[in-house]
Amino acid sequence: MKAERRHQLQNNELAKQLETMPEKLQRHASKIVLAVTFVLLCVFVYRYRVNTANQRINALASATATAHFGPRELRNLDAQYFPAQQLASYRTELTSQVHTAIDTILREAEGDDGAALRAAALVAKGDLNWTLANLAPLAGAATQPALALRKPEEYLKVAESAYRDVLSTYAGQKLSWVSAQFGLAAIAENRHDWPAAQTAYAAVVNDSTAPIGFQEQARRKLIIMNEIQGPVLLSAYPATAPSSQPTTDATTTSPTPVTQTSADFNSAAPSPTTLPATAPSK
Repeated sequence: MKAERRHQLQNNELAKQLETMPEKLQRHASKIVLAVTFVLLCVFVYRYRVNTANQRINALASATATAHFGPRELRNLDAQYFPAQQLASYRTELTSQVHTAIDTILREAEGDDGAALRAAALVAKGDLNWTLANLAPLAGAATQPALALRKPEEYLKVAESAYRDVLSTYAGQKLSWVSAQFGLAAIAENRHDWPAAQTAYAAVVNDSTAPIGFQEQARRKLIIMNEIQGPVLLSAYPATAPSSQPTTDATTTSPTPVTQTSADFNSAAPSPTTLPATAPSK
């Protein structure tokens, strides 16, 4: 009897709960809707952040590849023998793409995790402008402004500024730092400023944390710089033309060795080629 009584009471209580359920739902409907909305919003925000992060990673990867290989592709265009008008168009398009890629990296690569990418982007900016400074003028550029580039020194100044930003702001990013030093050395060679080139190469040689391969390359360039700046001894030649009846003592017409100074040599030395061994690292 007691068990049946308890069962009847439970059934009655359940019936009461079911009867009052609509009232409870109406009374708490706003809270339920708010809770469901909050959960859905959290899911949406999470998925948005994941998608945004993936898009950001993909954008940075694409921009990094463009910034790294763009200057090299720009130089390779000249070897394709395109008509001047077409080559000028390709140059402009590729330069714009590299600029956009560099801006994307500098904007999106945030925080300490993005420091390496930002440093590499500045190196790419220097490489791009150094490359533009060394591109051969197009045929007809003198009479067609659309084919003409800016003066080389303008590009070199922009490149120098980008490389120096790497040295001052991202010295801890060693590969970019070394690349910037080689870039500054290449600019100095463009300007025939051999002491400045020596300074940049010496900085790499004297940095014990720089990769060995780069140190060896810089050391070889220093040897070349020393040879360029050293005096060049030419063979002796008579001070006056010989005659059949010399009128002076032989001692006054003896051959005199002539030494050419480094300044004379530098003025006659050829300009660095478009692709010197010291081209900035890509």
